[in-house]
Amino acid sequence: ADEFNVHVLTASQSTRKTLYAYKIDLDDLSESWGKAATADSVVCICQTEEEHKSQVGRLYVAKARNETKGTVVYMSTSFKVLTVKETNRKIYVQTLRKAGYSPQVERKRKYNPLDREMEKELED
Repeated sequence: ADEFNVHVLTASQSTRKTLYAYKIDLDDLSESWGKAATADSVVCICQTEEEHKSQVGRLYVAKARNETKGTVVYMSTSFKVLTVKETNRKIYVQTLRKAGYSPQVERKRKYNPLDREMEKELED
């Protein structure tokens, strides 16, 4: 990539326990750390079961060399036609509420309980 001055995109699989997890991070990669270690940026696609049903999700910047680590980008999704579109947090939360999303449902999960940040978003 350096030789040709181009960006390279690749995918990695996360562990089974992260299915419908609220947040996927570097610790959740099931493959070799070599790919993540040499990458300039690692962006995880995160989507709970409720988000999937509501056709929304989040991109989480798990690693970045320019200090944007931890940034969340909200998105609307349609996997029927393979589209992902950036949206703002307000529309994201409204979409979840319209679909009847409840933080109580998320807390009952065995893995990755609801983030405090998400709770605050739903209270706004």
